[in-house]
Amino acid sequence: MERRHLNRDEMLRAMGMLEAGMRQIDVARALNTTQSVISRLSARYRESGDVAERHTGRHRITTPQQD
Repeated sequence: MERRHLNRDEMLRAMGMLEAGMRQIDVARALNTTQSVISRLSARYRESGDVAERHTGRHRITTPQQD
């Protein structure tokens, strides 16, 4: 199965399914994605408490007022 990105609603739905006791593989099948995507989503949720993806890149050095 090809990996597929999930939108925010699908991520929240997946976390609801996992919290309801479904296995990761069953959630992945229901959302037509791979188990590894669900596993990473679950780990990110446990770590940060949110399903949002981490922002990458350099942090701002100046404030908007300085710009």
